[in-house]
Amino acid sequence: MKPEVNLLPPDSRLLFSARYGSHLYGTAVEGSDIDVKVIMAEPFSSLVHRDIKPATNHANIVTEAGDVDIEVFTLAKWLDLALGGQTVALELLFIPSVSVRHTGHRWEDFRKEITPLVLSRNVAGMVGYCRAQASKYGVKGERLRSATSVRDALQVLMPRDAASRLGEHVHLLCTLAETYPYVELSSVTVNNETDSKVINSLKVCGRQFPFTNTVQYSLNIVKGLVARYGARARSAANAEGIDWKALMHALRVGSESVELLSTGHITFPRPEAAMLLRVRKGEVPYETVSAQIEQILVDVELASLDSDLPDVPDVAAAKKLTAETYLALYLGKGIT
Repeated sequence: MKPEVNLLPPDSRLLFSARYGSHLYGTAVEGSDIDVKVIMAEPFSSLVHRDIKPATNHANIVTEAGDVDIEVFTLAKWLDLALGGQTVALELLFIPSVSVRHTGHRWEDFRKEITPLVLSRNVAGMVGYCRAQASKYGVKGERLRSATSVRDALQVLMPRDAASRLGEHVHLLCTLAETYPYVELSSVTVNNETDSKVINSLKVCGRQFPFTNTVQYSLNIVKGLVARYGARARSAANAEGIDWKALMHALRVGSESVELLSTGHITFPRPEAAMLLRVRKGEVPYETVSAQIEQILVDVELASLDSDLPDVPDVAAAKKLTAETYLALYLGKGIT
């Protein structure tokens, strides 16, 4: 582990600072940067002029210990993120003392009181991060394989059967559905002015293709699906160029979401750190990681249904407590 570096001068507005990132998660490797998160109160002059706004500042500093990445949140910005269920804000509530570098006046009391007010089943921010990482850096590879296989199968039918309907090739469609995870037989409801009817369909990566579609029309759409996934997804399909670190973070945030929904707590370092490190180093097959991410997103949905957390955060109470904390800081510490 890199030596500790004190880059934050004493400041009465400094509420909290802590080591963050891989050193917190237990996934640091040789050369990992030092990440520091900071929460500060705005100057009293901002309150007087009524211009307190949620804000974040970011800096990267090169030291003898290596690169140090510092991100500073105003208390107002942190609250906005926490109420929105954003990963970074919620994680800061559960950082163990060994990783904490500074706790200012009232922070510990504030943390204990604010935590039950901002926690809820709304972990959309965390899940959104997990989905974004997975979608951007790898899981699309499996979808690309599925879409490409359908494209190739339809291409074989061309040009002889271009005008035929998909429903005339049920055996082929069944084979595709049995072979590829993002291909399935489904149905769609078609409404018209007088009635509605259900039509069998082929579902490819979430896109419905009614059996009444022609092979030519369907092929053109599937080609568009294949093109949309892009070069990065193609690399994932071939297990090349995968951003393993991003996939590791997708797994980590998914696991944190399940724990938070189930227990109201997030553990650091992460209990699954050893597995996460293997993923980061590319030691776990892509197909395995892809399946784990898909499963953990399902686990999050199930944990949300069973969670004892409230449906939504107590916004009014959280804002009231924060306002009272500002007042106590300004009056008690002479913040200017």
